[in-house]
Amino acid sequence: MTISMYIVVNRGLKMSKGKLCSQIVHGLVPMIEKLSRDNNKDYLLWKNSGEKVVIVGGSEYEMINLLEKYEGGEDYFCYDVIDEGRTEVKRNSMTILVFNPSVSIPSEIRGLKLY
Repeated sequence: MTISMYIVVNRGLKMSKGKLCSQIVHGLVPMIEKLSRDNNKDYLLWKNSGEKVVIVGGSEYEMINLLEKYEGGEDYFCYDVIDEGRTEVKRNSMTILVFNPSVSIPSEIRGLKLY
């Protein structure tokens, strides 16, 4: 049983490594705060089993569909990061989606190519 946290990157934005790293942090902080605050059992398992993170890429279309399906979910959910447009990408661009750690990753997320 492997527990993983998936992050989906918007492939169409062509972000630099530094920009991408900052966007991932912007998504991880609120996700971890929520999981910690809620004493989420999967978060505790993930934290104590190596904190595996898988970064995949998707189109904006795929990301919007995933957000619509999983935002606000109970067992499996995600946060989106929307850029303010100060540096590399256009204002209001969805840069990443961060999903909570789980042992059951939906096939439409598992099937995305590694970034």
